[in-house]
Amino acid sequence: MNFELNRLQRLKRYLQSNQLKAVYCALILSCLDYCNSLLVGLPEKTVDKLQKLQNRAARGISQHEKTRVKTMLRTLHWLPVRARIKYKIALFSLNALNSRLRATFKNLWSPTPQFASLGHRRSSY
Repeated sequence: MNFELNRLQRLKRYLQSNQLKAVYCALILSCLDYCNSLLVGLPEKTVDKLQKLQNRAARGISQHEKTRVKTMLRTLHWLPVRARIKYKIALFSLNALNSRLRATFKNLWSPTPQFASLGHRRSSY
């Protein structure tokens, strides 16, 4: 992804800001979103590397170099990497519950039944 970021930096002077944002979203965010379910249990160090790449991409789009990264991400409507992972997993789960997934995934998904009496459990001590 570093290679793509370097090439996009060179394109910055030739593209308008909305075109640049579309190119960054297509190339960089699609890489970050790919296989989010595999990113769930990663160590903080690995997720931080992905966050640094996203921060670098946000700085590449930004007109103001001195702006804080959190402000840039908020302006671009991008979630931080950890939040993106959680969001995509939640969205996948919601689609599975609402049967919007392909038959392949429907067969793998089995929601846990709700227990009505879960709060009224008695201990046997």
